[in-house]
Amino acid sequence: MEPTQARYDVIADQGQNTLHLVLQGQLTDDEVERLAVEAVTSARHLSPGFTVITDVSEFDPHSTVVVEPLVRARGPV
Repeated sequence: MEPTQARYDVIADQGQNTLHLVLQGQLTDDEVERLAVEAVTSARHLSPGFTVITDVSEFDPHSTVVVEPLVRARGPV
C-alpha cells in the first residue's frame, strides 16, 4: 500500500457553523503548527458553540510531539 501524501485542509463553514479539519499522511512539525494557527484563525469566523469535525482517517503522526499543537488549538478560541 502506497503512503498517503502529506496534506491538510481547514474549512470554516459559516452556514453550518462548523470547522472541518482534514489531516493526511505524515505532516511535518511546521505543517502541524500552520494547521493549528489556521484552525484557530478560521474558528474566529464562526459563532460560539461551533462544531469541529476532524478527519484523521489517513493521518499518520510520526510522534506525539506532532500532535501537541493540535491539542493546544482545541483550547478556548
